[in-house]
Amino acid sequence: MSKVYVYQNNIYYIAKVNGTHYAVTKNGVEGVVFNGIPDWLYEEEILKSNSALWWSPDGNQICFATFNDTNTGIYYYNWYGSHNDTTNVLAQLKSMRYPKAGHENPTAVLYVVDVRSPSRILHRDVKPPREVQDQLVHVWDYYFTSVQWINTRSIAVIWMARSQNYSVVTQCTGQLWYCQMIYDQRPPSRKGWVDLYDPLVFGQNGKSWFLKLPRAEGISGHYKHIAVVHNETRYVEFLTEGKFDVTRIVAYHEGSNTIYFLATKANRTSERHLYSVPAKKSKYSPVIKCLTCQEGYLCLYNNAVFSPNVEYYVLECLGPGVPKIEIRSIYNQTINVLDTNSDLKIRVEQRTMPQIRTFHVPITEGYKAQVRLLLPPDLADNVASQYPLVVYVDGSPGSQLVTDEFGIHWGTYLSGRRNCIYAWIDGRGSGLQGDRMTHEIYYKLGTAEVEDQIHVIRYLRDNLPFIHPDHIGIWGRGYGGFVASSALAADYTVFKCAVAIAPITNWIYYSSAYTERYMGSPLPQDNLKGYERASLIKKAPAFRGKKILIMHGTADASVHIQHSTMFMKALTEEGILFQTQIYTDENHSLKNVRRHMYRTMEEFFTKCFTNQKDEYDGT
Repeated sequence: MSKVYVYQNNIYYIAKVNGTHYAVTKNGVEGVVFNGIPDWLYEEEILKSNSALWWSPDGNQICFATFNDTNTGIYYYNWYGSHNDTTNVLAQLKSMRYPKAGHENPTAVLYVVDVRSPSRILHRDVKPPREVQDQLVHVWDYYFTSVQWINTRSIAVIWMARSQNYSVVTQCTGQLWYCQMIYDQRPPSRKGWVDLYDPLVFGQNGKSWFLKLPRAEGISGHYKHIAVVHNETRYVEFLTEGKFDVTRIVAYHEGSNTIYFLATKANRTSERHLYSVPAKKSKYSPVIKCLTCQEGYLCLYNNAVFSPNVEYYVLECLGPGVPKIEIRSIYNQTINVLDTNSDLKIRVEQRTMPQIRTFHVPITEGYKAQVRLLLPPDLADNVASQYPLVVYVDGSPGSQLVTDEFGIHWGTYLSGRRNCIYAWIDGRGSGLQGDRMTHEIYYKLGTAEVEDQIHVIRYLRDNLPFIHPDHIGIWGRGYGGFVASSALAADYTVFKCAVAIAPITNWIYYSSAYTERYMGSPLPQDNLKGYERASLIKKAPAFRGKKILIMHGTADASVHIQHSTMFMKALTEEGILFQTQIYTDENHSLKNVRRHMYRTMEEFFTKCFTNQKDEYDGT
């Protein structure tokens, strides 16, 4: 059995066990040139995978990517090591290649090699099509977002311009591996971005492809639906329609010519169900069948993983109750129950859990924000008691907090044990309510998503008598830390305090692919003013008299601690007091200090809500 592996950023091939190790590449440099594995940008923001290597179906060829970060900016940070090591007296200086908004990106090249003659391997590069090259300001200003083998002679590659407002689906064929455009996509309006990242699903004999594309649904804008693209004619037709979003195409069954997919329900964006639809367009309304909507089945949030022959699937019931897993046939017959999480179910039933209320609140321009509250178990509407409110915010483009997925988290603890109300709000910029609502924050991060948090909390405060009007706090991490801080800065009447964990404080410090997707570049001729308006650093004077806790790990490779230190510097220069919690050698997840993090946050909010004065009080 032949194998391929990556060692020190080079690819090696073995034709058989204990056989010769052949070097497919020799130019790998750790931290700089990557072969077969992605660099930081592609792993985190594009491919969402630690692999950039794809075998052909017959095992004779390999497609792989080479990423060259030579001209990409270097970010340096200190690594302090163990305090128990008496020889550790000087911090190490670590570094990583990290492309920031508006700066040089890594170059990315796709190659195909034939490994049947491993001693003389010839590299063939796969170039983006002319349609993509014509859109580029610089020759390397593109991304590839998906790579798949169609058969032993061709691959499907999705290319995207760096601006991320133009994508092309191509079929690339040997021997020269020329890429021919099959389909291209731009945003339905100029106010938005494209997001073709999911792998294609191939139809019979690879003559047609299935993918998610935006479909117009009246004044609500566009929703993600399943489209079939025919190779020869390039004709595109939709198989689904309606005011709901397809979240993932999970399988194609060739025998019945059926597509299986996961999607929300119209007006029930918190749910996820498994559906099927014929892969052939009907002249009538599409015959969509829900496989998880039958009477008596109490699961509202599902996931499915199909067998290779698409005759069976693992159905994961993920909420709202305790998750369970079973195997089903494509005829929806239960074959076997794999796990019911009975022990967890008993433990949950033995505890008093928070009350859950889910509803929507009208916001601007006919939109509705989805809202979920976790209420203390003994809260009663007819009792004149008031409780503090803590809001958890994400707010990032396309995000969704209000779902029916089961979860036990800090909010469960606060509402169940600490008599606190906990809230999530999905307003403008969030996902799965149509592209029009999601794209409202294009080129203006820190505006609509912040305004909606303030508007909804003001509405709840004024209409729900059990919310203490003077005891309202907000917190978030990453993008959520940016929104939480922005909300505190923008309003003097709603939020009393905020916690910002690893906040993005100035978008010029964040990664190129993510930031430019939503904000364009920070050049004066593009969106420099938008960057300046979003900067928390420039809003430092607005934090006077307000309470904020800033938390960050020194080894955060995603949101560099530079964000917090520059923010702290601006606050200090304004004479504004604040509280900080720095976690030494911790990355973005803060997984080693979670308990300390939550205890610190609880103490901060407790002091905030009980009006305890601290040295960091910004008055």
